[in-house]
Amino acid sequence: MRRFRPGSIRGMAAVLAAAACAACGQERACELGAMADTTGWQVFDAGPFVFKLPPGYRDDYPIGTDSYAGLWTQGERSITFSWGPHTADPRDPPRNPAAPPLCRARIGGRTALVSQGARGPDSARRYFVGAWWERPDTLGANLYVGGYGPASDSAGRAVATTVVRTVRLRTVWSPQDSARFTWRLCEISRVNHPPSGVEEAAPSRDPRNCPATRPPPAAYDRVR
Repeated sequence: MRRFRPGSIRGMAAVLAAAACAACGQERACELGAMADTTGWQVFDAGPFVFKLPPGYRDDYPIGTDSYAGLWTQGERSITFSWGPHTADPRDPPRNPAAPPLCRARIGGRTALVSQGARGPDSARRYFVGAWWERPDTLGANLYVGGYGPASDSAGRAVATTVVRTVRLRTVWSPQDSARFTWRLCEISRVNHPPSGVEEAAPSRDPRNCPATRPPPAAYDRVR
């Protein structure tokens, strides 16, 4: 089983976000181009938000320290999210003055700050694209969703851009929505539960509070 260091997803989001603020406060409208065809993509229900993922991406169930995190990989391509009160704000002082400026776009019915570009030496240059929403839902946490991969992989970059644009924020909850969120947290706990006698790597969910069966998927078009 592939394991990730606690907090690595939050750190990844912070680097991508902070590197994209060369013109904070002067964000232009985003030019994101045409969306990829999402026919056959699966809908991932994270609880506070949903988005679409293409087939073939592996769910890596990462552990966050002070954020709820997600990571999917396919070869050198990755899709990630970080949701929580400490998710990095891209308007914080930039660490890379030469980075592309932020832009604004309406995604999921809310205004998001979007960063996109490439970084690294020519031999290992990588694209990044990500969006950040400030307290977009009824739970009051910030959200970052992004993707990255080799800079030469234009198809991968188009996929990442489309994934980001399929995000929908949940502001109205049903009991089934809450059950799906609990199921996801229980999945993360089950996958990352350490062997007997090993210190816990992340808070575990009491199995008695987990749904007995996976709740049915949400209807993407009905998420509001």
